[in-house]
Amino acid sequence: MNLLLVSYHHADTNSVGSLRSRALMKYLPKFGMDVSVLTCAQGSAPITVRDRTIEISTSSPDQYDPNAWLKQCLRFCKEIRQGSKPDLIIATYPPIEALEAGLALSTSYDVPMVSDFRDGLLFDSLETAANALHRERYAEIEAKVAKNSIMIVTVSSPISAYFQSRYAHPCVHTMYNGFDHDDVEPDRRVVVPCARITICHTGRLDYSRWGTSQNGNGLQALSAALLSLTGARPEIAKRLLFHFAGHLSPEEVAILSPWVARGSVKLWGVVDRPVALGLQHRADVLLLITAPNVPSIATGKLFEYLKAAKPILALTRGTEAARIVGTTRAGVNVPPDDPDAIMRALVRMVEDDDFFPRRDEEAVATYSRSHQISAFAEAIRQLRFD
Repeated sequence: MNLLLVSYHHADTNSVGSLRSRALMKYLPKFGMDVSVLTCAQGSAPITVRDRTIEISTSSPDQYDPNAWLKQCLRFCKEIRQGSKPDLIIATYPPIEALEAGLALSTSYDVPMVSDFRDGLLFDSLETAANALHRERYAEIEAKVAKNSIMIVTVSSPISAYFQSRYAHPCVHTMYNGFDHDDVEPDRRVVVPCARITICHTGRLDYSRWGTSQNGNGLQALSAALLSLTGARPEIAKRLLFHFAGHLSPEEVAILSPWVARGSVKLWGVVDRPVALGLQHRADVLLLITAPNVPSIATGKLFEYLKAAKPILALTRGTEAARIVGTTRAGVNVPPDDPDAIMRALVRMVEDDDFFPRRDEEAVATYSRSHQISAFAEAIRQLRFD
């Protein structure tokens, strides 16, 4: 079976949006499926076909211009089909233009389509501002995608439940992002102080989803907890050292700056992925922070943390991430908007050797890329194309 994967971010190796499509290209051939990918790349030629990769470039000066990319995809529709000869198209969102490109190819050449939602579109929308401005268009495209997809795949159970409920779709499959045992190796040269308890956070916060560190959530609550801890239990506060590696907003840097000055926080800035993974593997505790009460959230960072096999302090509530941390016993969930609860958790983390539970390794193993994609491949094999 020939599969054409429509993944806008695939060519950008620095984008977390490319990890899912790269994993599909890696694992699906093990199940007898040949995978080509249609993606966006900056280049002099408008279309380049090589090594089962079809790169569409635009003349736009903006490196991120999905609409211009979509127009080029429609222009080269025939060449894309000739370069991939697909029996099945898998189009992955975001951006929404990848779904539109998949729909166009599917309808033009009567090839069945699987739609893959790495985030919610209308449900738990990642694109809060854009969604408010373009909700009617998004609703029209989502309904068309649901109607024309032979299968809908999503990144978490709440998004799957949404499509089952709203569209009564007969074939909805959940494929979590998962972790890859053969992923990039951690940088073993990363060094952290041994005399203190190292709590590490890698990746983005509010740049990933608005509300993660605002309105008393996330970093604001953590900062308030540290302030209370410093006043009530200074000996505990002195034992903790938080590391943040990744892109932080100016507001987030402002929240953390007083703690940097006190020596309680170290900001690494943006680092290469091996360094981030090295920090995870050196840490005593891994810090996960999400916006509260957004059911679909199960970030790729969580699965990296599962692979690192270090206990997770998860500042989250009402999310799929909270459920996974709980069912795998990979860590402890604490409300991300409750400074008192966070402070109590920090105290117990230092004083109670049994604060973190023993991990359920069998449950953790189900979130590996190989397990998730194996189940997806089996779901594809069960499809009826008539």
